[in-house]
Amino acid sequence: MELDGGLPGMQGRALFHTHCAQCHGVAGRGEYVGGSVTAPPIAGADAAKIVRQVRTGSDRMPAFSAATISDGAVGEIAEYVQGGLARSAEEAGRFGPRALDPFVVGMIVWGALAMFVCLLALLFAEGRN
Repeated sequence: MELDGGLPGMQGRALFHTHCAQCHGVAGRGEYVGGSVTAPPIAGADAAKIVRQVRTGSDRMPAFSAATISDGAVGEIAEYVQGGLARSAEEAGRFGPRALDPFVVGMIVWGALAMFVCLLALLFAEGRN
């Protein structure tokens, strides 16, 4: 089954959002599930470990059979968690000037400089009238 035009990782992403994001969160950082249960963060986890955990479960997570989530779907989810989800979680953690592209920083600086020059021009033009 191809989703989103067959783009790499999109099928794993869609499957993750369907089967896993309710507990582990959209970014895979873990979420409060209820009672005393909090799902652990899984972004960047080893794909083999994800497959094993999905099939065997744990004290906090139910096991999912092949009838519930096919082997192919579990593989897609595991690849997404290890690769795409890890990259998106890393990028989401970037904040501040270092997270901006150098071109964008340059445009902000030049825009601020232009506004400063315009402000000075207005201040000095007031005195001439």
